Amino acid sequence: MISPTAIIRGVGLTVGMQIRGDQEVPGMTGYYDSNLKGKMVYAAQICDEYDFGFVHIKAVDDAGHDKDLHIKIAQLEKCD
Repeated sequence: MISPTAIIRGVGLTVGMQIRGDQEVPGMTGYYDSNLKGKMVYAAQICDEYDFGFVHIKAVDDAGHDKDLHIKIAQLEKCD
């Protein structure tokens, strides 16, 4: 699991997932400016080590809570 957000990390730890990326991905935050490319590059580098992976993109969720459709679309496009 690659996630900067404590609650999501807790869920992952509860189900036995290993948390990765803290030291390897500079600029990984739970905000709109998070280093999404860095997260995905790192996930691609380690994907052969696992049967399943989860990369959490908090900014998409936050845009919904902020009721900002334009930011939500922009964050989804960044993920794409």
